[in-house]
This record gives sequence, C-alpha cells and structure tokens, in this order.
Amino acid sequence: MLVKFLYLHYLYTMKENKRYQLDEGFCICESWGDCQKALTGDTHLPHQIQQNAILICLQGEITIGMNLHSCCLRQLDMTFIPEKTIIEDISCSTDAQTIICIFNKGYYEDDSIDNSLVRQQLLITPSYHIQDDAIEEILTLFHLIERKIEEPDNLYKEKAVKGYIQVLMSSGYNSMRQSSALRNQAQASRSQQVFQQFLLLVHQHYRQEHSISFYADKICLTPKYLSQLVMQASGQLAGEWINRYLMLDAKALLLDQKHTIMEISESLCFSSPSAFIAFFKKHTGTTPKKYMMNPNL
Repeated sequence: MLVKFLYLHYLYTMKENKRYQLDEGFCICESWGDCQKALTGDTHLPHQIQQNAILICLQGEITIGMNLHSCCLRQLDMTFIPEKTIIEDISCSTDAQTIICIFNKGYYEDDSIDNSLVRQQLLITPSYHIQDDAIEEILTLFHLIERKIEEPDNLYKEKAVKGYIQVLMSSGYNSMRQSSALRNQAQASRSQQVFQQFLLLVHQHYRQEHSISFYADKICLTPKYLSQLVMQASGQLAGEWINRYLMLDAKALLLDQKHTIMEISESLCFSSPSAFIAFFKKHTGTTPKKYMMNPNL
C-alpha cells in the first residue's frame, strides 16, 4: 500500500515542474514532459554535466544519448549518470514524468562508485528496471529527501540528505550487481567481452591516448586483432570508437564556449591546434570555429 501511495503521490502531484533545492550542490527536480532543462539547464547539446544524477522514469518514455550510448527508460526504470558524462540528446514522450536527483560528489563518497565492474555495466547497460522489492525503499527515500529539504530552520538537513543519498546509491549499485545483465556477462562471447573492456578503457583514457596500440597493450592483444574483435561486436573498428569519443567531447567543449580552440586542443592532447582543426574538419566537414557559431551546420 505504501508503494502504491507514494507512486500515485508523485504521478498526481507532478502536474508542473518542481525543484527542491538544498544548495548549489544538491537538488531534486520533479519534471513533467521534457526533462532536458532539469538535467542540463539552458544549454546546447552535446553538453558535459558537472554533477552526478539519478533519474527515475515514473511514466512515459525517455531516451537519453550519453557517451555514445542510448539509454531508454520506461515506467519505473532508473539510471545513474556520473559527473563528466556527455549528454548528446534527450527525447521524452508527452506524458513523461521523471524524478531527477542532481548532486556533487561530496554527497556520496564510496569506493564502489569506482568499481570497474559497475562502471562497465553503466557503459553497456546504462539503465535497469527497479525490482518490486526495491521500489518502496527508493520512492520513500526521495519522498524523505524532499520533506527534509523543505523543513524550516533545520541546521542538520544537509547531513541527513547525505545519509539518504548514501543509502539510495548503495541500494542502486547493489541492484545493478545482482541484475541479470551483470550476472550473464560471463556468458558473453569473446568479442563482446573484449569490446566491453575496450570501451571502458577508452572512456577512461581517450583524451590522453588516441592510439589503438595503447588499448591493445592493456588488453594483451595485437592492435589488428583488437580491431577485428571490436568490429565483430559493434560493427565499427577500434579507431572509429576512439575518434567518436574525441569528437563528442570536442563538440561539448566547443558549445560550452568557455575554452579557446587552443585550450580544447591541449585538453584533448592533440599535437597542435592545427592538428585538432584538421581532425575536426575531417569528421564534420566544418571548422571548430564555425561549429561553435552554428552547431546545426
């Protein structure tokens, strides 16, 4: 009964967007319809988010393109979006209703957030359905956090919210570890296993390492064999995946308009600004400067 009450509470009170703001480092948004503004603000996409986010779809359908993967959420699906994730696009059905919790790293500190198996799962399967035995706990935690933020003159609300987030994140990671997708990873084909290892490494190192040889050495394969296995699993060569990550990041940095082309070139470890410009033009047909002025070109 409590689960049904909390679920219906969110559905029938969320007829307009609400924001529960604790400080600059923490807020909860109840979003009706398009959730892009709640997640990324008034920015162009692609956009790199600077905080962590937990997103639950209560109703409708939401599709988020992030870090070159598509994440589709339906009723009572949940995803965790780590800081520094690049959001490519967001589309929502007209009846979409979401709860989005956005918070700095200081609100959740635990070694499990760096667990390679969890990060690999997020890259390959970025969302999962909330099981019946976890729905009550998760919805209750969101409800308690919202109530705590609205308490007047409570000097300890930040500490309380951090405790709730600790429980919420720990529960979420435990659910992912126990998910069928994660349990069945050992049954994946050789090419799928290598592809997953490769993607995780690229996600960690693409800014500094553009060479296939670096990733092949990490996985103890030859560059040619690595590229063959990645092609079998994904339909694209290893070098194409590295370039796609670089391009996505470059576009997000350009649209952020806080960095010069030289600074972007250096942050992505190109040998010179001219090398970065040539790389960008090869893959887009336009220069970084023109793209910055008109991303729809």
